[in-house]
Amino acid sequence: MSDFSLFAALPPAARRRVRRAFQDAGAYSPEKALAYEPPHRFDRRYLQRLRDYGAVVEVQPGRYYADATKLAEYIRKRRHRAFILAVAAILAALMMAKRTLLQ
Repeated sequence: MSDFSLFAALPPAARRRVRRAFQDAGAYSPEKALAYEPPHRFDRRYLQRLRDYGAVVEVQPGRYYADATKLAEYIRKRRHRAFILAVAAILAALMMAKRTLLQ
C-alpha cells in the first residue's frame, strides 16, 4: 500500500472507530456517557467535528454521549456532500475527455 493509500484510508477508519466506541458502549444518553479519549489524531479531529455539529455531547470533562438523531443527520449530510463531489468529478472528467477527443 502506498503512503497516499494509507493516508486516504485513515479518515474512514477513524470515523468507524469513533462511532463504534459509542455504539459498543450504548452511549446515546447522558446517563450512559462514555469516558473517551481518542487514541489517534484523526479520531480526535472526527470527535471534534461531531462535537461542533452537536452529534456528540460532552456531559463532563472527557465523558461523551452521541445524540443518535444528530449523528444520523451528520452522516447523511456528509454522504450527500461526498455524492455531489463524486458527480462533479465525473462530469469534469467527462468534459476533459470530450475536449481531448475533439482536438
